Amino acid sequence: MRWRKPANRAFVQASIAAFRDEPGEALEQIANLPPYAWEASDYWLDASGLALYFYNLLSETSMTHLAPASSLQQLRSNLRKNRRRTSGLFREFVALNDLFSRHGIEYANLKGFTLCPHACATAELRHQLDLDFLVAPEHLSLARECLEERGYRLSAATDRTWEFKTGNVMHRKRWDNYTLGTYRSVELHFGAFRKIEGHLGKDGRLLRLNDWSWRGKAFPALSPADQLLGQALHLFSHFRNESTRPSWLLEFRRHVRSRQEDVTFWRRLMELGSGYPYAPIAFGLSTLITSKMFGRFAPPVVETWALSNLPQSLQLWAERYGIEAVLADFPGTKLYLLLETELESLEGRRSSAMRERLIPMRRLRPCFTPTAPESISDRLRRYVRTAQFALFRFRFHTTQALRIIVELPSWRRLRSNIPVPIDATDSAVVEMTTCKQVHDNLNAASR
Repeated sequence: MRWRKPANRAFVQASIAAFRDEPGEALEQIANLPPYAWEASDYWLDASGLALYFYNLLSETSMTHLAPASSLQQLRSNLRKNRRRTSGLFREFVALNDLFSRHGIEYANLKGFTLCPHACATAELRHQLDLDFLVAPEHLSLARECLEERGYRLSAATDRTWEFKTGNVMHRKRWDNYTLGTYRSVELHFGAFRKIEGHLGKDGRLLRLNDWSWRGKAFPALSPADQLLGQALHLFSHFRNESTRPSWLLEFRRHVRSRQEDVTFWRRLMELGSGYPYAPIAFGLSTLITSKMFGRFAPPVVETWALSNLPQSLQLWAERYGIEAVLADFPGTKLYLLLETELESLEGRRSSAMRERLIPMRRLRPCFTPTAPESISDRLRRYVRTAQFALFRFRFHTTQALRIIVELPSWRRLRSNIPVPIDATDSAVVEMTTCKQVHDNLNAASR
């Protein structure tokens, strides 16, 4: 199993530019690329989540002839497989929703299928990895029992998320991620958002649920504003880690544009965003990096709100490293540590990210779930894969640590040129644009 294959950078840049509003020049660049550029970049296309979106773009623009025959055949095959995979995952989605509903669990579906059609026209173009649910804390144990009833087992847990897995991942090939297999993953989320006064322990999102309808059946989902804020916060969480899928930025862009003229929606989003730490910064950083990659897309008033809530040091990081961090070959980069250090400074926290995460000294998290029952050959295969993965991660940590050590002096020079000192008052908790100002701007825009 391979975990890394460097992409052709000319292909990466041209394929990203092809998603802009005027893709003509990018498509010309793609037409001039040799076949080996496509072959070298197939891994990146899959890992980025853009492979099927890219094939759909070529089809809609009648440009499929630009792809070498072998690459075109692979893209078509992956789309067929992903249709079957999506159908199978949707059946599991329906089954889990029915199970949770029958047991009276208070929950909502997060991301995934509920992003259609605003963030993604059709689910078959997304490479969805798992199913995510927001669950009321008091119903977590019951939700766990429901998952275990369907064969899932808890594989990882934090103070905000429980991750469950089932099936066999050992026989899945990295180059065939679109095949429907036995492997499944479910995440239960809880406690990430602000609690609502008068509703002790209640996540406010669970009080604002909407129904998401598909094929004549309704499923509980986040309210429209909560959903888009959730996308921004999800992107922000990945900006603060090693890798971010470019497809998530493309979906964020599409979602924002689908709400372009809905003044009431934007007013509601900004009201909700002002109440959650990091939400304005998450939206600002997501908007800035997405705009740099795919072109400006947000309504002017929304863009002003988003960027005005982004501290200068974070804008500088986005301008200097944002695209590089997002478009890096899997498994990503450690450039996020420079961002994390700035966030620690804004909050007045003692800097620890660089020390603790540059080369983490902790036990490797189990990455391959054993089957039940597990044969001797499966166990040996799991041990070999685990050892290979450990070596892969060690190599990644050491090479990226050297990169950050080399980059630090340059970043500090750039950082020192910011004219206004950044301190703890310029943080995610402090909004630079008040709700009243936002309402005035939106009302003016709607007239």
